[in-house]
Amino acid sequence: MAKNIEPTPSVKHITDGIGKHAIVVNDLRVMLLKDGDNWFAQGLDIDYASAGATVDEAKKNFETGFAKTIKEYLVMYGNLSKFMQSAPEEVWQEFLNPPPETQYLAVSSVQLHNLVKDDDLDIKLPFGNIAFLKQTELSEITG
Repeated sequence: MAKNIEPTPSVKHITDGIGKHAIVVNDLRVMLLKDGDNWFAQGLDIDYASAGATVDEAKKNFETGFAKTIKEYLVMYGNLSKFMQSAPEEVWQEFLNPPPETQYLAVSSVQLHNLVKDDDLDIKLPFGNIAFLKQTELSEITG
């Protein structure tokens, strides 16, 4: 019998060493939580979050801010090792015991940065593989 294997979140960083960077992000898990009248998008595999008035706005703010934060870390440190830290334990506890309106998604993207220029993102390919997980699927993921 074939076993369903969940994709593994990963981030690949390739650089030419003189300012050009390619970042490939696969299947980072993001939790969308209702926060009063707003929505809060909290990364699980990374300690990064954003918010918005609607689910769609929270997702867009997460995608845009995530890409810009990656660029800033590349400018400041030349790599992503300080950025790619898992969310704290209390976030994971909330993932395991979510409020009823919680939604989940997996974020994947490809980004190209040329830090030799003063431009913002030279090329930002769209986030493609966003998979939404229903509350009932949570038990399949967590055990």
